Order: sequence, then C-alpha cells, then structure tokens
Amino acid sequence: GNGVSMIIFAGIVAQLLPGICQLFPSDVLEGTAVNGWISSGVLFLALLIVVTFVTWFYGAVRRLPMQYTRSDRNYGDESYLPLRVNVSGVIPVIFASSLITTPQTILQAFVGSWGDKPWYKIASNIFSLQTWEGTLAYGLMIVLFTFFYAFVQVNPEKVSENLQKQGSYIIGVRPGDETKKFLSRLLNRLSG
Repeated sequence: GNGVSMIIFAGIVAQLLPGICQLFPSDVLEGTAVNGWISSGVLFLALLIVVTFVTWFYGAVRRLPMQYTRSDRNYGDESYLPLRVNVSGVIPVIFASSLITTPQTILQAFVGSWGDKPWYKIASNIFSLQTWEGTLAYGLMIVLFTFFYAFVQVNPEKVSENLQKQGSYIIGVRPGDETKKFLSRLLNRLSG
C-alpha cells in the first residue's frame, strides 16, 4: 500500500548526503572553519524545528463533538468526528509538481525545432520552476489542488448523509443540509 511513498523516500535518502555536502564549503567539511560549524549547527537546528513543526501540524486533528439520537447506541460522552487539520496531505504538491514537470519534459524534447518561437519561450517560462512565472503557477496549483483534494477526501454531502443514517449529528449543527454547509465551511477554513 505504501510502495510509491517508499520509492519517494528512497530517492530522498539517496540524494541526502550529496545535497548536504553541497551546502557547505570544503573547509567546513574538513573541520577547519569555526564559523562554518556554527552555521552548520544553526542550519541543523532550523531543520529540526521545521521537521518538528510539520510533524506536529500533520498529526493535528479537529474534533467535532457528536451526539447520537438512538438510545441503543452507547458511545459515551467522548464521541467525536475527527477531521485532520491538513486534510489533503502532500497529494496537492505531488499533483502540482506532476503538472509542472510533465509539460516541461515534453517542451525539452522539442527545444531544437521550436526553441526560437515566442510561444515556446512563454510556455517554457510557465512550466519552469526557475522563473517567477513557473513558481507562481506551481504555488497556485498547490492551493487549488489543496481545496479540490480536501473535498474529495471528505465529501460533505456523503458525510452528512452517513451521519443521518447512523442517527447522529454534530453538536450545535442541524442534521442534513446545515451539516453539509457546516462541513464545507470548515473544510474551506482548514484548507486555507
């Protein structure tokens, strides 16, 4: 089930040591520069803080308190509907990078025959992460896919129907259409 994730992880690990070596000048790697060690420590500390924050944020859950109307269900007072704060995960980044790199690869194949055309240069700028146009397009695609995939993952209409079928509702929200609207607003806020 995690095959693609394992391949991505293996690719990251394989490029980790050469990437780290490129960050530092040779005198830091040889141990002769005190300032180099200080900057290395600061960089490592910043990396550790970012990884900790991302891990904490990825595991964050918004708990919606639930109430059950049927008396035959005994779920206790602690029933809730969990919604991850980062509903989309990393899927929007993967989608956006695929939509940027695929046209870029195709354009590279035709650089010899169409490289001097104006439309080719514009398309190359849009699908290159080395230009501000490409970076802007990439960022916009990540934002759009974040909202799109959040609503694919948690379909407010289906969740509302399922809650009604189970005889349950979110406390403070009426079952049915209001639950659907509430979940849609909540997903918009969590994604934004």
